[in-house]
Amino acid sequence: MAFIDENKVLKFYLEQMGNDKINFLKGKEKFKSRIAYEINQLIEEKDMHHKIGTAKKLWKLLFEAAMSYIDPDKRGYDDIFSYFDEYVNFEELIFASDSFYRDHTLHCLWVYFLGEYLRKSDEYKDILVDEWKQT
Repeated sequence: MAFIDENKVLKFYLEQMGNDKINFLKGKEKFKSRIAYEINQLIEEKDMHHKIGTAKKLWKLLFEAAMSYIDPDKRGYDDIFSYFDEYVNFEELIFASDSFYRDHTLHCLWVYFLGEYLRKSDEYKDILVDEWKQT
């Protein structure tokens, strides 16, 4: 197995998205275009503060696309996004004051993207059990 880094995982996600392999994004070209733009920004960005700002935009896009896949009613999104903005702003203060503090805004995205990579990459198909096909 090869070394996995953030860029490899993000590029894999872009490929999956481009091939319509992300269920909640199938056929949603506007979302995919905006998400791809933010992912590419995340790949290029070096400054942590700017990465967090990009991650915040990306989180909202993914949230909106995933939740509207389940139910098109978007009532309450503004409240959730407002709360999320406040949370991220507060967490940035903690992150800036404690060098050992893990940023959770980026972390939740990395966990999601890594999960997609592990589940869909051929590299790990032999060690993961596909519970959906075992009935």
